[in-house]
Amino acid sequence: MEMNELIHKLEKARTKDDIEALGKEHLDIDVDKRKNKEILRAELLGEAEARAAAEGEQTPSPDESQDAAADQGPENEPASADEESGSDPEAAPEVTPGPSAEPPKDSEPEAERSRVKMGRNRKTGRVMPWTAAMAKMRHMEEM
Repeated sequence: MEMNELIHKLEKARTKDDIEALGKEHLDIDVDKRKNKEILRAELLGEAEARAAAEGEQTPSPDESQDAAADQGPENEPASADEESGSDPEAAPEVTPGPSAEPPKDSEPEAERSRVKMGRNRKTGRVMPWTAAMAKMRHMEEM
């Protein structure tokens, strides 16, 4: 079966059983039926699209290779030897951020969270931000 047909069938599948059967038969993937149907569908669609892209890169059909050759115009032709001595966009050096670069934004909320008092439910063990109302509850303790 062609990957495009499989992708279409995965999109139209109504039950987890249908999705599981398509995954086992065509992709050799055993799915976890405890997951949501949409999650299973997304995982299998991602795998099918990845395989379709890999197939497309490895074995282009004769029609595609003719189209690629026909599309080559003056702007798509390879550069001559004289032009290669100039600046080549593919060979441009990578720019690395210096010390003046901004720190990751994820570190700021973590520091903010560490300043928040936390409380723990003695019965369930659940941890949550501490509030004044929790101080009145016997089953809650401040951490």
